[in-house]
Amino acid sequence: MPIGTAGGGATFADVDRVIAFFATQFGAYPFGASGVLVVPKGLRVALETQTRPLFGTDALGSEGGVAHELAHQWFGDDVSLDRWADTWLNEGFATFADWLWQDHQGTSSLAETARTTYEALGGATEPLRRPRPADAFAPSIYDRGALTLYAVRAELGPERFAVLLHRWVAERGGATASTDQFVALASAVAGRSLAGLFHAWLDERPLPPFPG
Repeated sequence: MPIGTAGGGATFADVDRVIAFFATQFGAYPFGASGVLVVPKGLRVALETQTRPLFGTDALGSEGGVAHELAHQWFGDDVSLDRWADTWLNEGFATFADWLWQDHQGTSSLAETARTTYEALGGATEPLRRPRPADAFAPSIYDRGALTLYAVRAELGPERFAVLLHRWVAERGGATASTDQFVALASAVAGRSLAGLFHAWLDERPLPPFPG
């Protein structure tokens, strides 16, 4: 991801704290080692390399991206994509996790971050499923993906949403996963079909009304 776009208030000194917090949100950290790697050059991007997210010197002193890349240890490195058309399962989840970290830190509430992101999108973004190859990592994949999860959380409530994320990691960890599988699990946790909600947030243009 580009350096600085997540803005979650996490620095390299916070790695252990971020991992500990995410373990309460998603389940136990899935690997036996953790940390970060910084290479001696500017990269303009950060990468979610397994157990050691990779940053360049342009990330030093920046608060953007650290929580996001650590969240990828669960979403992307443990639960991996079944196909590139489901990139939002990586990037939307990591962006939403960064929002949770901001809320936990008191930097910005989850509702405030979601509302600001929604308004910045202006209502018109490309649908998330089956993006063109050139758009596989477009900003909307991150932001609209995170807003989709925020909408699901609003529908389920925080407690059942937490159950959903824990089950997703527990049941799909160490394997690949698809959007259809996540929709099915969310519907099972809800006790009713959420296919319409996901269709509205993932596939339609313009965006649905802001949740809540």
